[in-house]
Amino acid sequence: MPQIELLGLARRYAGCTLLHSEGATLAEVLRDISRQCPGFAARCDPLELLPSGLIACVNERRFISDLTERVEPTDRILILSADVGG
Repeated sequence: MPQIELLGLARRYAGCTLLHSEGATLAEVLRDISRQCPGFAARCDPLELLPSGLIACVNERRFISDLTERVEPTDRILILSADVGG
């Protein structure tokens, strides 16, 4: 199952650093985060699954925003501020 690491604001919103998800798409992973961390969900726009200003990165190699993007059970997904790294 994908490992989810929350950094910066995402960590503050969720109240934790590390989660696991059984999701097979980015949308399912984000729903799992929201279910496990109500504080994270409270920061989401009602029509969005990812709080404004945050982005997802898979295996520290590619940034994704397409909610239908598939994730593999061995993936490590970072949720971090979109402006990290300048």
